Amino acid sequence: MTSFDLGETIKFIFVDDGNGEMTVVEMLNYMFFHGTYYLGTVGWRVSECGAVLSKDVLTVLLKDHND
Repeated sequence: MTSFDLGETIKFIFVDDGNGEMTVVEMLNYMFFHGTYYLGTVGWRVSECGAVLSKDVLTVLLKDHND
């Protein structure tokens, strides 16, 4: 992927049939930040219920995988 590719516009249709468009960089940022927001929220709610969370930190998962 080149820096030119990151500026390419992706056109899409929302589930409610509305039109949308984002650049590749905007789409990647959206997916990253949207996903981390929900991961953090779910983790907080699960721990508030007293449950033990599974490992979901990438560096921990990679360490365990490589040990």
